[in-house]
Amino acid sequence: MMATELRFKRIRKGWVDRYRAYEVVVNGEVRAKIKRGEEVSVNVDPGHVEIHLRIDWCKSRLVELDLAPGNAAQVDCRPRTMLTAFYGVTLGRNSYIQLDVKTGHL
Repeated sequence: MMATELRFKRIRKGWVDRYRAYEVVVNGEVRAKIKRGEEVSVNVDPGHVEIHLRIDWCKSRLVELDLAPGNAAQVDCRPRTMLTAFYGVTLGRNSYIQLDVKTGHL
């Protein structure tokens, strides 16, 4: 079966979490860590995939994808801004890391 690639890119901008890595969680398993300005790739089997990123008790929203063989997903991530960071670590802890997802033949 042909593997599907998940590409994660962490945006370099901002001061929040500047020196800390996010854990890349795919189908409930930590598959990689990503620091500010880095890109990482994770290969998965085609089909239903659940992804999110986390740091400490905060995380991104859960993204569910149905990927066809040979397709890929590009996930750009970034922390909240300094102005919204306090909300992000309290009430908004399940959407602390912002995600932009694109799928297809990338």
